[in-house]
Amino acid sequence: MLCGIKLWSKNRDLFEKAKRAILEHDADYVEILLFSEDEAELSKLSEAGIPLIIHSGHFSQGLCLSDNNETSNIRTLENTTRIAGRLGAKFIIIHPDFGDIHNLINVLKQVDCSKILVENMPKYHTEGVDFIGYSPQEILQIMNETGCGFCLDFEKAYKAAWAQGKNAKQYIIEFLKLKPTVFHISDCQKKVKTDQHLNLGEGNIDLAFIKNQIVDCGGYVTFEVPLQNGITNSIMNIRYFKKI
Repeated sequence: MLCGIKLWSKNRDLFEKAKRAILEHDADYVEILLFSEDEAELSKLSEAGIPLIIHSGHFSQGLCLSDNNETSNIRTLENTTRIAGRLGAKFIIIHPDFGDIHNLINVLKQVDCSKILVENMPKYHTEGVDFIGYSPQEILQIMNETGCGFCLDFEKAYKAAWAQGKNAKQYIIEFLKLKPTVFHISDCQKKVKTDQHLNLGEGNIDLAFIKNQIVDCGGYVTFEVPLQNGITNSIMNIRYFKKI
């Protein structure tokens, strides 16, 4: 199990602290939510030998790969792939977000998917529109038609299961059959329908069950928890999880 710190590429002030955390074995890699204008700063991480995973921008940054802006989305994803290549990033994680699943599939068919992992989504969006990719069946369809891999977000899977009145653990087991390469972990509360990303132990997720699944599968585990006191809170969550 390799443990990763989640940063935005705009968090330039935390890059040195992230490098130190990896050198001191508090974490194993950094996952970066990409803003393309920060490529030069990100090079400082890759040049220092810091293992990187790239997370593409998503609807919160004005990008939705499942909408009907196919030409623009292909161009953006090609640029993300180029940057990931220059940085030596192992994977590129994308969100299906919302729109039409066939739009997303058409975009992915036009780009190199060898490093791309599609991430599962919660069912509910704050605007009252269902996300694409909240079910194992939709994720499998995207994988089968494009050749991309899979990033399993446990918090989002819990949210999707609860929204449908399904057993969350069984729902996660169905996702695990898709052989995820990267995992995202954070906590959440059942009473809240939308994404939360709480510190571990602040919600209703069965963390011992999750840890057992990860240990059985191996792979990369990114801690998507609040950035507080620099990266101190991220490291505290990693240590908390390891002790479970």
